Amino acid sequence: MLTKELVEEEIRFEDKDEDLISKLPDCILVEIVSRLPTTKEAIRTGTLSKRWKHLWTSVSNLVFLDHNENKFVLDFFSFVDKTLTQRPRLKLYTFRLHTYYNSRLYGSHIQNWIRYAVSCNVEHLILRLWNRGHRNEFPLGHPVLETLELKYCYGYRRLNITSKSVKNLVFDGYMHASYNDIIEFNAPNILTLTVQDVLVLTKFLLLNVSSLVEAHLDYTIPSWEYVTTIEEAEEEMLKGFILNLRHVKHLKVGISCSKVLDRLKAKGFLSPLNLKDPSDTSDSF
Repeated sequence: MLTKELVEEEIRFEDKDEDLISKLPDCILVEIVSRLPTTKEAIRTGTLSKRWKHLWTSVSNLVFLDHNENKFVLDFFSFVDKTLTQRPRLKLYTFRLHTYYNSRLYGSHIQNWIRYAVSCNVEHLILRLWNRGHRNEFPLGHPVLETLELKYCYGYRRLNITSKSVKNLVFDGYMHASYNDIIEFNAPNILTLTVQDVLVLTKFLLLNVSSLVEAHLDYTIPSWEYVTTIEEAEEEMLKGFILNLRHVKHLKVGISCSKVLDRLKAKGFLSPLNLKDPSDTSDSF
């Protein structure tokens, strides 16, 4: 049982800590709030005191995660709309958005949020969008974005990334119930491309990646319902990638694709000079 003296000592200790925190400059407090996992948690810090109430509006990272799928869609979209209305258009380092949506109903919201991030000179745009509206195109032609990461976005048939500022693209998986999906990829100005994680796709067609300098392939495709065998599907996709990336300076195949590459070589496939596999221990790019 705590004595009165111990309780009073504990209160004095907590008060001292609070005073120390209150002496920190706003820029340090904003940095602390920016490192919280989500923007919703950052906003909640405003309940700590009057001084903290508006600190979240200066954070350099915005993270909106919707894991409810079909539940509370309106609540999530209303929350993001309200948050972006209250935050001034200050510089952003990262804008991360994960949500399920129907482009026919909410597509304009998504586009407005992306425009907001770009207007804040965002450096890293990370999107994980499950589109149930099945739009034909995913247009990204914004003028200042440098790095774009698409994490398991689906419901699109064509990716048009025409901005001259987008230099780095990570295509991080594609998962959908339809095994016959085909993605057409048009990104004439990107310099680096990474394709990784699980691809539930029949084809990944590179229409224009003429400026590409570096590419890294480290993906897998699941053994589901393909017209051919899984081995043939794997070989066809990897071979297509390699042949369409012969012009890049550095082409690297990761562990996930190495066995497929070995099978292709055993069948007489000649690797282009720019291709590097995991067994190559020379300097990597």
